[in-house]
Amino acid sequence: TTQEITNLILALDGGFVPAGPSGSPTRGMAHLLPTGRNFYACDPQSLPSLAAWEVGQGLAKTCLDRYLADTGAYPEHVAISVWGTAAMRTHGDDIAEIFSLLGIRPKWQKENHRVTGVELIPLSELGRPRIDVTIRISGFFRDAFPHLITLLDDAVNMALDADEP
Repeated sequence: TTQEITNLILALDGGFVPAGPSGSPTRGMAHLLPTGRNFYACDPQSLPSLAAWEVGQGLAKTCLDRYLADTGAYPEHVAISVWGTAAMRTHGDDIAEIFSLLGIRPKWQKENHRVTGVELIPLSELGRPRIDVTIRISGFFRDAFPHLITLLDDAVNMALDADEP
């Protein structure tokens, strides 16, 4: 866009260039356009994104389907390592996978797609047992996404407290 050249010249002249998120418009992030802004990595409150939720559900399903095919049963427990840079790059695919394994769904604010909380997916809708997940987080993830640690804690406690067989 012409905004790229205009803001480049403005920046070289010491002027203010408006900020905007970075990422890929093809991953459900059309709000990144127009280009030509001083970009930041991501809005931490928007993780996992709606697109990441779809990917994360697919990752969880693939993992469970493979284990089920190999062993004839669902795993009781899995472990996932979560990295801050990967969370930024994918907008939270791994967090979405964890939520999906736990049988928990993120809730998004309609206006800006920020995650406002989590909710329990009923077992009748989930169609399988909830999977216990051990989460290993990196130091950078801990520092960059404290609200996601809170959401993960809420999700785990919600799954634990569910009145289910």
